[in-house]
Amino acid sequence: MGPFRGLHHVAVICSDYQRSRAFYTETLGLTVNGRVKVSQRAAQNVATLGLG
Repeated sequence: MGPFRGLHHVAVICSDYQRSRAFYTETLGLTVNGRVKVSQRAAQNVATLGLG
């Protein structure tokens, strides 16, 4: 096995939460595992996405 053994997580910062979530779920087919609303500001919403 090579030096790359896995991936724990990736953080992506975006300017449009709803559009980005639609891209990752509808286009790439990822599933939403959870969502945390950090504050009223849309820039501070967090979604956890699963690969399958």
